[in-house]
Amino acid sequence: IPGNSETAFGMNHDGSRMIGGWGTSIYLWENGIWTPIAECSGGNKLMRMSADGGTIIANTADSLSINYATLYHEETGWAPQVLEVPEEYLKCDYNRNNGYSVSGDGTKVTGILWDGCDAKCFLWTEETGFQDIGWTRGSRISDDGSAIVGFTHLPGDGSRRPAVWNITGNTASPPVVLHHEQDFGEVYDTTSDASVMVGTAYPYGAPPEQTGYHAFVWQPGDTTLTTLGTLSGSLTDISKATHVGDNGLIFGTSGPSSINYVAFIWTVETGMVDLKDFFADNGVDLPASTQLINIKEVSSDGRVMVGMYNDWYTGWGYFRATF
Repeated sequence: IPGNSETAFGMNHDGSRMIGGWGTSIYLWENGIWTPIAECSGGNKLMRMSADGGTIIANTADSLSINYATLYHEETGWAPQVLEVPEEYLKCDYNRNNGYSVSGDGTKVTGILWDGCDAKCFLWTEETGFQDIGWTRGSRISDDGSAIVGFTHLPGDGSRRPAVWNITGNTASPPVVLHHEQDFGEVYDTTSDASVMVGTAYPYGAPPEQTGYHAFVWQPGDTTLTTLGTLSGSLTDISKATHVGDNGLIFGTSGPSSINYVAFIWTVETGMVDLKDFFADNGVDLPASTQLINIKEVSSDGRVMVGMYNDWYTGWGYFRATF
């Protein structure tokens, strides 16, 4: 799969459609063919596709290089729809707002709304425009539009706390920390119906031997964060659960440090295993020189993923896998 170090990816529900961005272009992948469809801000670190495959959230820059969250709808020929920010919200550096995720039908958007350099989570709908729903960032919105997940922080404390914002109709609640206000971490992803959420955390009450953040899974009604451990089993290693599919597959990364890690897959049957080993156990052998190092996007149904690999001889690149 083509791309550069700044490429972002998005997928529809079953992975039959995919978007990728490099340079200032958005490309649509379908039936194995990449087609340029629109322009966006350079960098492309933020880009998602709705589950129905008809809407993209990305970011564009104005003539002063100020970034705005922007929607693209297939029904309008992928023409950009810039989400204008209320005047009272001032930019931070070169950003007024940043779009991170779009609901399954393309009608709800979340991300960061900048109030000066005070970051606020927002919910945007065509009917309501921007809703400031409190600190700090909405990273994902469930496909059914019932919840936003991400992180918040407490007054006077900038540490990230894993949080959910519940949505009724077109109105979002204030953030709720998943387990305990003294948990550190964030939620990265949720299933289509917001029934399962995954992320990374150093939970309140963690054993003193645990020195790093660990991947977790949480369901509404749980009284604790269920941590998934690390690939090595060491409490001093770190892990992140970055994606979850509706089929129960969880994907993420784990390793000794934030710059030394590999991709993992978690299943009920296997627990957390190295993704490369999982492929080998299922008949897909990769060269010994190749490591699977990151997960970029997973379809909502959990059957298709895009990741990043590194090879000692050929360098790094992206790959697509179907489960």
